[in-house]
Amino acid sequence: MSDFHAPKPDQTDSSRQPDLDDMMEDVFGLNIRAGKTVWDLFRRPAKVFSAARTPDWMNGAYTPSFRVYFSLIAILFLFKFFWASDNSMMQIAFETTAEGLRELDTRLDLDDMVDDMMEKNWLIYPFAVGFWYTLTALLMRIWGKGTPTITRIRLFFAAIIPSTTLLTIMMITTAKLPFSLMMIIASGSLLVAFLFDSLTTWRGLKSVHTKGARLWRALLLGFATSIVGILAPTTASTVAGFWVGQDVGRTLDELHEQETATATEIPGEPAPITEPE
Repeated sequence: MSDFHAPKPDQTDSSRQPDLDDMMEDVFGLNIRAGKTVWDLFRRPAKVFSAARTPDWMNGAYTPSFRVYFSLIAILFLFKFFWASDNSMMQIAFETTAEGLRELDTRLDLDDMVDDMMEKNWLIYPFAVGFWYTLTALLMRIWGKGTPTITRIRLFFAAIIPSTTLLTIMMITTAKLPFSLMMIIASGSLLVAFLFDSLTTWRGLKSVHTKGARLWRALLLGFATSIVGILAPTTASTVAGFWVGQDVGRTLDELHEQETATATEIPGEPAPITEPE
């Protein structure tokens, strides 16, 4: 019998470790099972963790965690971009920064600077999140001896999907609350991230480590993601503020050059009229 239609070995060998090709599929492939992936990470994360250790996510039973996570970030990004509150903590922080810059020259437009910082922040934010979380995933070695790099990335993003789902819902439902309440919610979101990241990791590693070994690993991941959850937006807002500061510096230089040119301009005497001989 011809084996023309036989599956390729690299597609069926469940003992093969995930490689770079599998990671590319994680990032760019399409899948309609994201909801099941999120749901099972709440209900039985150990099963999803086991699927992450196979090249094709247990014959396509789950959507790759990297893709699910950044889909949630994209939803949050679009929501914040199109429905940003004037009383949000970020808006108020940028207004404070813009007021400081405006003291350099009252001709600078406060609203324009705030809008510019907001736009640049949302441009930088996804890259800051991707950088810090991927770096943390590469450094986090809690998944068991011999776990390859690609699998570590998969497991890390699987562990933080439940908390990211809850935080996305919280952001959407509380965006229009007063600033005082937003401060309380921001503090609570850090606690939610720590608890759910730790709990998901502890439950997900059930088949790999004993309870004691799982506990400190889960707490370590929860602590790390809490720190990164602060670093990513801080990086984005800092870079955005610096970027706008550079633009403001160039604008001030142009204004000062115009002032200097105006102050030093000397009206010329009219040229004498010469009669033809």
